[in-house]
Amino acid sequence: MELASVQTIRHLSQKYGFSFSRDLGQNFLVDSRIPEAIAEGAGVEGKCVLEIGPGIGSLTVCLAARAKKLCALELDRSLLPILDETLSPFQNASVVWGDVLKTDLSALVSEKFGSGEKLCAVSNLPYCVTTPAILRLVGSGLFESVTVMIQKEAAKKLLCDPGGEDWCLFSALVRSRAGVKKLFSVSKGCFYPQPKVDSTVLRLELLPEKSREETEVFEKTAKAIFGQRRKNVKNTLSLLPGLTPEKAELLLISAGIDPKRRGESLSVEEISSISTLMVQRIQKDR
Repeated sequence: MELASVQTIRHLSQKYGFSFSRDLGQNFLVDSRIPEAIAEGAGVEGKCVLEIGPGIGSLTVCLAARAKKLCALELDRSLLPILDETLSPFQNASVVWGDVLKTDLSALVSEKFGSGEKLCAVSNLPYCVTTPAILRLVGSGLFESVTVMIQKEAAKKLLCDPGGEDWCLFSALVRSRAGVKKLFSVSKGCFYPQPKVDSTVLRLELLPEKSREETEVFEKTAKAIFGQRRKNVKNTLSLLPGLTPEKAELLLISAGIDPKRRGESLSVEEISSISTLMVQRIQKDR
């Protein structure tokens, strides 16, 4: 059965009483080349895979054909009987009902894959949950890579250079945890129902984990900087507990950063330099 086709989607929808939900941002692929290319680009051969939002399973079957084991997390209960049919040939695949923003991912991974496995996450994410879902996946510490298909405008935020109009807190938080690579673009005409914008497939390669303290301080620093992104960084940092404008200026000079620069111009490496000095300061004051 060719799952990435309008005819199949309509047939299965009628058979199982499924209706598309605008609130869930459901748009299914109708070009069989795309799920094959995503599965290939995700590099899941012989690995364990958590897929978020399988839909009727057009990408899922391509992943299951390559993966050691696959678990698909689906929020829409009405899709579960469809997935039971479309994934029936794959003994290595299972489906769990749940919300990626609320599910205990660590417990799910432990239950489905055990420990010591190489894990990948793959998803065709709806726009409404793109930011929180990606931050949750890359921040979980569970995966070696996260491959996502997201709307083109959201992808720009992860591919842009510091200081550009798309550079934002989301950009800095993700790029502090992962290297971002564009795999390919996907036209809106490859989906049913057809969305209003094109999409982009990205592969995020997770970087070595930092300590919890380093991560927390980086995030607090980045949130302060981008909270008032057009102000000079000395003033934005001075809003953090224990940092007066004078102390913030000395901190920035120590990091080799001009205190008068706008916060939005700082790179991940520069924010990391600031947060590293802040961690050292915190540890010294203990």
